[in-house]
Amino acid sequence: MIIATGTGEDQSAQKLGHYLTARQRSALASGRFSKVIVVGGTNAVSDHVAANAQSITGAQLIRLSGATRYETSEQIARWTMNNGLSMNGAVYATGANFPDALAAGPLAGKSGSVTLLVENANSPAVSFSAEYKGKVDKAYVVGGTNVVDHITANAIADSLGLRHAQ
Repeated sequence: MIIATGTGEDQSAQKLGHYLTARQRSALASGRFSKVIVVGGTNAVSDHVAANAQSITGAQLIRLSGATRYETSEQIARWTMNNGLSMNGAVYATGANFPDALAAGPLAGKSGSVTLLVENANSPAVSFSAEYKGKVDKAYVVGGTNVVDHITANAIADSLGLRHAQ
């Protein structure tokens, strides 16, 4: 089970990091989970919620987080790559709002790759991607130039050693 929360347009999601709903507790108690993955730091999902989920399941608890959502996306990418996903076909989306990243998920899933959030050319995802320079043959940037500008898209391509597409 993955436990995460969000902020922004969907204000109801903010409350989910502070307690488990009856439905979530029931799902956790089903016995079908070997891992509980908590996405985000303690400000997003409290230690109480994480410990409660782990207690209900008896499963391994894994928290994937960074100081920012951009660093958190890098930590998620690292963990998922250690568990079968790839940088080849990685999908980059703005972290400024959730719809682009949400829409990017299926594209990444279909190609068995990761989704990384970017803010600008200095985003953690760009330096993380440089670790794979010359080791991938494709990557995708989703959203228009108003959300991921050419400078950022070019920095991503450069970090991976890919040709810039227009």
